[in-house]
Amino acid sequence: MTAGCLVTVCRGCCCGTSRKHPDVDHDGQLRALRASGARVRVVDCLNTCERSNVVVVQPVPAAR
Repeated sequence: MTAGCLVTVCRGCCCGTSRKHPDVDHDGQLRALRASGARVRVVDCLNTCERSNVVVVQPVPAAR
């Protein structure tokens, strides 16, 4: 992952929860993303519930 990129993570609705994905370490996933140097934004819902546990990666301008 490119350092400084913005990663938006769905965590407030059903998708990014242990209720729907009990085998995923959601907190660990956020820690790993932050440790990679990415800026992480946690949002309630990305309105893609049919896909589930969604992240959106926005690269830094130099990587576009």
